[in-house]
Amino acid sequence: MVETFYRIEVTEEKYTGSAEYYTLALIHLTGSFYIVTEHHGWWDNVDNKARLKTTILNNADEPTPEYEARRIYDEQRSYLVSQGFIHIYERAQ
Repeated sequence: MVETFYRIEVTEEKYTGSAEYYTLALIHLTGSFYIVTEHHGWWDNVDNKARLKTTILNNADEPTPEYEARRIYDEQRSYLVSQGFIHIYERAQ
């Protein structure tokens, strides 16, 4: 599962600058082990690419069982929403 969070709706018609975003991913490795990653950056809608993308969460060194990875994911998702990041794009892995 991968979700990208923005504070504003970013569309070509409505937005021509850069928008801060977070991308949160829950990644199945093997068996019952998962990792959670989070990236932060700014989306440049004019050039159609990410700028200053930084990894801020990655538990790849310590994969966790699904229930723990989902807890981490859900906590981080709730935090982002509480900070005003409400416009969400979802995509499958």
